[in-house]
Amino acid sequence: TYLSVSTPVQCAAAELLERGADVRRQIHERVRRNLAAGERLVAAQPACRLLTAEGGWYAVLQVPTFMAEEDLMLSLLAEDHVLTHAGYFFDFPAESFLIVSLLTEEAAFAEGVGRILDRFRADPEGR
Repeated sequence: TYLSVSTPVQCAAAELLERGADVRRQIHERVRRNLAAGERLVAAQPACRLLTAEGGWYAVLQVPTFMAEEDLMLSLLAEDHVLTHAGYFFDFPAESFLIVSLLTEEAAFAEGVGRILDRFRADPEGR
Protein backbone atom coordinates (compact mmCIF):
# COMPACT_ATOMS: atom_id res chain seq x y z
CA THR A 1 0.00 0.00 0.00
CA TYR A 2 3.01 2.28 0.21
CA LEU A 3 4.63 1.74 -3.17
CA SER A 4 2.72 1.87 -6.40
CA VAL A 5 3.18 -0.70 -9.13
CA SER A 6 5.34 0.62 -11.94
CA THR A 7 3.67 1.98 -15.05
CA PRO A 8 4.97 -0.81 -17.35
CA VAL A 9 3.55 -3.46 -15.02
CA GLN A 10 0.24 -1.61 -14.78
CA CYS A 11 0.06 -1.44 -18.58
CA ALA A 12 0.87 -5.14 -18.91
CA ALA A 13 -1.32 -6.37 -16.03
CA ALA A 14 -4.25 -7.58 -18.16
CA GLU A 15 -1.97 -9.52 -20.50
CA LEU A 16 0.06 -10.95 -17.62
CA LEU A 17 -3.11 -12.23 -15.96
CA GLU A 18 -4.35 -13.69 -19.25
CA ARG A 19 -1.04 -15.44 -20.00
CA GLY A 20 -0.92 -16.83 -16.47
CA ALA A 21 -4.25 -18.64 -16.88
CA ASP A 22 -2.65 -21.73 -18.42
CA VAL A 23 -0.01 -21.95 -15.68
CA ARG A 24 -2.68 -21.55 -12.99
CA ARG A 25 -4.72 -24.34 -14.60
CA GLN A 26 -1.67 -26.65 -14.69
CA ILE A 27 -0.89 -25.93 -11.03
CA HIS A 28 -4.51 -26.53 -10.03
CA GLU A 29 -4.63 -29.87 -11.87
CA ARG A 30 -1.33 -31.12 -10.42
CA VAL A 31 -2.30 -30.11 -6.88
CA ARG A 32 -5.67 -31.83 -7.27
CA ARG A 33 -4.11 -35.05 -8.63
CA ASN A 34 -1.40 -35.16 -5.96
CA LEU A 35 -3.93 -34.57 -3.20
CA ALA A 36 -6.07 -37.43 -4.54
CA ALA A 37 -2.99 -39.69 -4.72
CA GLY A 38 -2.07 -38.74 -1.15
CA GLU A 39 -5.56 -39.59 0.04
CA ARG A 40 -5.41 -43.02 -1.65
CA LEU A 41 -1.96 -43.80 -0.26
CA VAL A 42 -2.77 -42.71 3.30
CA ALA A 43 -6.07 -44.61 3.30
CA ALA A 44 -4.02 -47.83 3.18
CA GLN A 45 -2.03 -46.86 6.29
CA PRO A 46 -4.36 -46.61 9.32
CA ALA A 47 -1.60 -45.28 11.61
CA CYS A 48 -1.42 -42.07 9.55
CA ARG A 49 -3.94 -39.57 8.26
CA LEU A 50 -4.08 -36.75 5.77
CA LEU A 51 -5.72 -33.62 7.10
CA THR A 52 -8.47 -32.03 5.06
CA ALA A 53 -7.00 -29.48 2.68
CA GLU A 54 -8.59 -26.06 2.87
CA GLY A 55 -6.48 -24.47 0.15
CA GLY A 56 -2.90 -23.88 -0.84
CA TRP A 57 -0.45 -26.36 -2.27
CA TYR A 58 0.67 -28.29 0.77
CA ALA A 59 -0.69 -31.48 2.26
CA VAL A 60 -0.50 -32.16 5.97
CA LEU A 61 0.23 -35.72 7.00
CA GLN A 62 -0.26 -36.69 10.64
CA VAL A 63 1.95 -39.58 11.69
CA PRO A 64 2.44 -41.41 14.99
CA THR A 65 4.77 -39.65 17.40
CA PHE A 66 7.67 -41.96 18.13
CA MET A 67 10.41 -39.36 17.82
CA ALA A 68 10.60 -35.60 17.69
CA GLU A 69 9.12 -34.16 14.52
CA GLU A 70 12.42 -32.56 13.58
CA ASP A 71 14.30 -35.84 14.08
CA LEU A 72 11.78 -37.64 11.87
CA MET A 73 12.00 -34.93 9.22
CA LEU A 74 15.82 -35.09 9.20
CA SER A 75 15.78 -38.89 9.19
CA LEU A 76 13.43 -38.94 6.20
CA LEU A 77 15.75 -36.58 4.37
CA ALA A 78 18.99 -38.42 5.19
CA GLU A 79 17.79 -42.01 4.92
CA ASP A 80 14.85 -41.90 2.50
CA HIS A 81 15.69 -38.79 0.46
CA VAL A 82 12.27 -37.28 1.16
CA LEU A 83 12.01 -33.58 1.93
CA THR A 84 9.21 -32.55 4.27
CA HIS A 85 8.60 -29.65 6.61
CA ALA A 86 7.90 -30.18 10.28
CA GLY A 87 4.48 -29.14 11.49
CA TYR A 88 5.92 -26.64 13.95
CA PHE A 89 6.94 -24.49 10.96
CA PHE A 90 3.20 -24.12 10.36
CA ASP A 91 2.31 -23.54 14.03
CA PHE A 92 0.80 -26.93 14.75
CA PRO A 93 0.55 -27.03 18.53
CA ALA A 94 1.51 -30.70 18.91
CA GLU A 95 3.49 -33.39 17.10
CA SER A 96 3.70 -35.13 14.67
CA PHE A 97 2.73 -33.44 11.44
CA LEU A 98 4.71 -33.55 8.21
CA ILE A 99 4.05 -31.02 5.47
CA VAL A 100 4.56 -32.10 1.85
CA SER A 101 4.34 -30.02 -1.31
CA LEU A 102 1.53 -30.79 -3.71
CA LEU A 103 3.48 -28.99 -6.47
CA THR A 104 5.91 -31.89 -6.77
CA GLU A 105 5.90 -33.89 -10.02
CA GLU A 106 3.25 -36.56 -9.58
CA ALA A 107 5.39 -39.71 -9.68
CA ALA A 108 7.89 -38.17 -7.25
CA PHE A 109 5.06 -37.09 -4.94
CA ALA A 110 3.59 -40.60 -4.80
CA GLU A 111 7.04 -42.12 -4.27
CA GLY A 112 7.86 -39.68 -1.47
CA VAL A 113 4.57 -40.16 0.37
CA GLY A 114 4.99 -43.90 -0.05
CA ARG A 115 8.43 -43.74 1.55
CA ILE A 116 7.01 -41.79 4.49
CA LEU A 117 4.21 -44.29 4.98
CA ASP A 118 6.63 -47.23 4.64
CA ARG A 119 8.28 -46.00 7.83
CA PHE A 120 5.12 -46.89 9.72
CA ARG A 121 4.43 -50.15 7.85
CA ALA A 122 7.85 -51.72 8.39
CA ASP A 123 8.27 -50.56 11.97
CA PRO A 124 5.34 -49.34 14.05
CA GLU A 125 7.74 -47.03 15.85
CA GLY A 126 8.80 -45.25 12.66
CA ARG A 127 12.35 -46.71 12.82
